[in-house]
Amino acid sequence: MVAKNGLSRFFNKVITGLHYDLKKALNIYITVLMIVPIAYFAYIALALTMNSTGLEVYFKKSPITTVMFIVSLMDLIVAYVLAFRKKVLLSNRLTLVVIFGILTIIQLLVGNMISVILGLIVLYLSKSMRA
Repeated sequence: MVAKNGLSRFFNKVITGLHYDLKKALNIYITVLMIVPIAYFAYIALALTMNSTGLEVYFKKSPITTVMFIVSLMDLIVAYVLAFRKKVLLSNRLTLVVIFGILTIIQLLVGNMISVILGLIVLYLSKSMRA
C-alpha cells in the first residue's frame, strides 16, 4: 500500500509539473510514435549512405536492425490508428485502459522506454475519466 501511494504521489508531482491532461498526454504519445520511426528511418538512410551498401546487405549484417525496422513500421501504424480513433479512446475509459495497457507492455518488450513512460502517464490520467 505504501509503494502504491508513493508511486501515485510521484506521478502526481510529475504530471502536475508538466501540466498534462489526458488529451495532451495522448497527443504527445501519438506524436512520439510518429517521430521516433521517422528518426530511425533517417538513421538507417545515413548508415546506408556512409557504408555504401544496400538495404538487404545492411539487414543481413545486423538482424536487430531488421527487427527494429519492423517495430518502427508498426509504431507508425499504431500512431495512425490512435490518431483517427482518439475520440473513441477519450469517450470510453475501459477501452483506453485496455489499449494502453497492451501498448505499454508491448513497448516495454521492444525497449521503447519513452513510449512506456508516456503510456503509464496516459494510464494514470485515465483515472480522471468517467467509467
